Amino acid sequence: MPPLKQIRTLIELSQAGLVTYLSEVWLGNTEDWVVSILRRISYIHLHQILQLLVKRERATAAHVSLLLDERLKQFDFSGRGLGVFDNDVFMLRLVNTCPHLTMLSAPCHARVRSSTWREMLRQLPHLTRLNLTGTSCDDKVLQELCTSCPELEQLAIADTEITDAGLHHLAQSSTLKTLDISCCRVSTVAVGEVLQKLHMLQDLETDYLCLVIERLHPHYKRGDIVPQDQQYNLQTGTVTILGEVANHIWTLCAFCPKLKDVQIYGNVYDGCLKSLTTLNCIQKLHIENDDLQCSRHSISDLLEIVGSSLKELSLLEYDVNVLCDVIKNCKLLQEFVFQAVPNPVLDMSQYVHHYDTLSQLNGLELSISSRDDFTIDEKTLVVILSHCTNLGILSMERIVNLTDDVIMQVTKNHGLVNLHKIALQQCPAVSGVGLWYLLENSAFLTRIYLTGCSLMSAYQVAQLEHEADNRRWDLRIYRSR
Repeated sequence: MPPLKQIRTLIELSQAGLVTYLSEVWLGNTEDWVVSILRRISYIHLHQILQLLVKRERATAAHVSLLLDERLKQFDFSGRGLGVFDNDVFMLRLVNTCPHLTMLSAPCHARVRSSTWREMLRQLPHLTRLNLTGTSCDDKVLQELCTSCPELEQLAIADTEITDAGLHHLAQSSTLKTLDISCCRVSTVAVGEVLQKLHMLQDLETDYLCLVIERLHPHYKRGDIVPQDQQYNLQTGTVTILGEVANHIWTLCAFCPKLKDVQIYGNVYDGCLKSLTTLNCIQKLHIENDDLQCSRHSISDLLEIVGSSLKELSLLEYDVNVLCDVIKNCKLLQEFVFQAVPNPVLDMSQYVHHYDTLSQLNGLELSISSRDDFTIDEKTLVVILSHCTNLGILSMERIVNLTDDVIMQVTKNHGLVNLHKIALQQCPAVSGVGLWYLLENSAFLTRIYLTGCSLMSAYQVAQLEHEADNRRWDLRIYRSR
């Protein structure tokens, strides 16, 4: 007799198959036998079915209502348009039937009244995650939230009608860890009160976070040592340029030394990134070099110090040779987005001993700046892609030297063997021949997105799909001009 664990695994796999099949069939069939089967499925798969149904255009509130169950603890409407679930009657039915919800994400711009939100919150005392982005949430809703949901940890109320008075209510919370109040009409004073009083807060999404901190601590200047009792526990931060970029970056790093996720937008220049070297825990970094004032040496020096802890890196508008610095220093990197600007010299041969970095990547996006008539040469492409043996998602944009021959060499070197999704945009040298090499080599490839690939005709796409059907491959090709 097989072990109990294996039996449970078989049951779960069987139910997972039913999830996909029945969620498709049921949209055109509301007979009792279908409902009965769906209701017998485990809670985990019942939740999956509901999430699939919510995102289907043909799904109605009636379909979803029949599956509502008191066992449900999470419900996510995000990604669904208006007109089906954004009404007071359905939302009240949801909380009446599912009183144990711990997570609720409302439809964006839902036409649900403020009074309905307040009534719903009174019935959800165990709520820990709530997303009301773009809804009619106002100060009264926040007041009710603080009273009725004492366990709340994550709250998104971006683009809502809240004011400083509503933030004053939120500042009384002792459990809130994540807060998104971007695009709201609130003052820096009110945001500052939230930042000072919410001691558990780790993630604050707001407009001009650096200005908020600078106004709270006007006596500190760049280079000063900030005492620990003046620092915050924030782990994510965004710098948008409203003046002296170096001062903003220093403010963020000096007052929030535990930052793990940093995003910098604006006129970055040499020397302004030096403060980032004090962040010992940084794991995600995004920098846009809009005016090309930040040289390779500046980003190279930064990566030598913080690169060893980075797991996600996004560098836009940088010298193509920065690729070498990334390969050399970022040994734990899993996701990499890179937009290159031209440099006539790119020699990666000296970094041959560091290519293992590429084998760790799960996602890679390479593109060439639209302002330049330049591309990465074929030899470099073969070297990079051949070492991406664990890559699952690949996106290439404006890489004119990505040819069928490059793909053939990569597949011969056993690169991209675990690829399951690829997007090619403005890659005019790739034809159906190159994609066929990729399909033969990548057993897990299920999605191909083609935009502006002039050699790829509709006939070639149809041939690939026909052959995939014959071989019973789960393959979908999406093509647009």
